[in-house]
Amino acid sequence: MYLAYLDESIDKECGLAMVGALLIQDDQFFVVEDYVGMVIENLVPINKLEKFEEFHAWELFGGHGVFEGIDEKERFEAIEALLAAVQSFEMPFVYSAVDTRALSNSAFGGANPIDVAFRMCARGIERKIAPGGDGALGLLIMDETKEAALKNQLKRSFNSERGKSAPPSRNPRRMFHMHDDMYFGHSRDSIGIQISDLCNYFVARKLKIRGDSERFYNIFAQRVFCAKMEPEWSQFRESFMEIGVQVAQ
Repeated sequence: MYLAYLDESIDKECGLAMVGALLIQDDQFFVVEDYVGMVIENLVPINKLEKFEEFHAWELFGGHGVFEGIDEKERFEAIEALLAAVQSFEMPFVYSAVDTRALSNSAFGGANPIDVAFRMCARGIERKIAPGGDGALGLLIMDETKEAALKNQLKRSFNSERGKSAPPSRNPRRMFHMHDDMYFGHSRDSIGIQISDLCNYFVARKLKIRGDSERFYNIFAQRVFCAKMEPEWSQFRESFMEIGVQVAQ
């Protein structure tokens, strides 16, 4: 089974809405969890460990929150170690990025860009875990959101794509290898969501051409896949953004 940890982000100033998913095979989960735990233990001072609940990428990169006062060199080494795990454990990171300005000017301008990115990303996950249509199973775990309307929209989109239990003839769907429900988890309780947040952060910075973080993106660039599912990719190409790396299709 693949555990797909999804994180979403939106930058209204840059016109970028993105959903990314880190895929961890179930038999690697505990090894990855222990590895991340050791990185955090070595980074966070003993007097701050009791207050530490989770790491957010922007806090770790910028030295905010619990990481305030920790030397940049140490913080950056921790980022490098965490992203190196994505590469070493061969964990795919599938993303979909929407150009919100282009979307707003299209015939579907009223659509929620995060929902659009989610649908495309979910299809990319499906294709990534079962490229040959085998018996693989994926479970979607989304970072919890306080926006009730968005959460309900994402669940409706998942149900629409995956479909409910019914005879195939009455239940057309595009995802055949997903668990029958998606789940929402708090990032503070999930190492998978936290690493997904880290990947999401640096992929987004790459899309926004932020050169100060290029070194971090390059660590796991070979594990980054843009979801370019058809026919939507070709039909609405101007509404999507890509880095130009590998493709989940």
